[in-house]
Amino acid sequence: MTRTSVNSNARQAFSLIELVVAMLAATVLLVSLAGSIAVTSQLLEPDEKANQRRQATEITDRIANDLRYATQFTTHPSSNGFSVQRIDPFTQSVQSIQYVSSSSELTRTADDSPTITLNATIDSTATVTDTFTQTATTTPSASSPRLRSMTVASTSDSSTSLSLDIPAGVMPGDLILICVSAKSPSSVTISEAANWTTLQSMSNGYLMLHVAYRFYDTNWANTVTATTDKNAQIAASMIAIQDVSLSGPIGWTASRRNNSPFSDLNPTSLESNSVGDTDLNIQIFGADGSPWHNGTIGMASFADVVQRRAGEGSFWLGNSIGATLRIGGSNDQEAPPRMLHRSIGSWIQAAVVLKGPSR
Repeated sequence: MTRTSVNSNARQAFSLIELVVAMLAATVLLVSLAGSIAVTSQLLEPDEKANQRRQATEITDRIANDLRYATQFTTHPSSNGFSVQRIDPFTQSVQSIQYVSSSSELTRTADDSPTITLNATIDSTATVTDTFTQTATTTPSASSPRLRSMTVASTSDSSTSLSLDIPAGVMPGDLILICVSAKSPSSVTISEAANWTTLQSMSNGYLMLHVAYRFYDTNWANTVTATTDKNAQIAASMIAIQDVSLSGPIGWTASRRNNSPFSDLNPTSLESNSVGDTDLNIQIFGADGSPWHNGTIGMASFADVVQRRAGEGSFWLGNSIGATLRIGGSNDQEAPPRMLHRSIGSWIQAAVVLKGPSR
């Protein structure tokens, strides 16, 4: 029998210390591997709460954008939603949009487009489009000028004067903007004329638009009267604005008119590039007849404040006063807001930008 010799110097096994060290090293490697897997999983599978927050932001932005362009708002017949009519910022056509909620979903339908489930996963709605374009907005600060209240009046036929009540709730320091649309006069005068600062006074044929302002104080009479130099149909409004700079309230003002009753019947907003994000941007119109489509001036992203026609009892078409406003400028929009004019006629447009108190 052949006997194999064994080298007495060769090691037959690992020592206990070596085994313990090896196990510790393996444990460290496994922990590191598990950490790598966890990090990779988070990168590949987004956090559910973060996804929900992103989705909620997208839904909020969509609704806010629709409301920003809305010209009409009504409650849905089911009482679980609402409908808006807005001006499509690209085509300038009127678009009807419905939002309806249930226990499990929120849907949006724009005209004849497919209904979108807004609280579905983002990928599931990526292929459904409805001309939505998010517009960057600026949240106005507490010191932005704001509408407090307004009053409006008109004559049913020709007259040489029209009295307006002071707007409700007006406070000392509020800026009062008076806007007068008159048909046939050569001039318009406001009572206590020396206390008013005229911003714009423009004629277009028989039509005239007069805009002036002053700050309210407790010495005011209960009414303000606009007087014309000859018989005229008169429509006028006083708008009370709070939180306006006392030292420099007017940031910018301008006016313009159409050259013919048959031309330029859908004017854009009249604005300067210097309009600040917290300035109050007011667009004022004096127009023949009652020109506004569906009872709205229709300027996308602006909120109507005044619409009133004068001369409704007259044989003639009479004339109207209208005012609409928003915070900040609208020059950043892809399609500039336009007045929706439903009939031929002359118009005059005035723009007034009000500044808030210095910050």
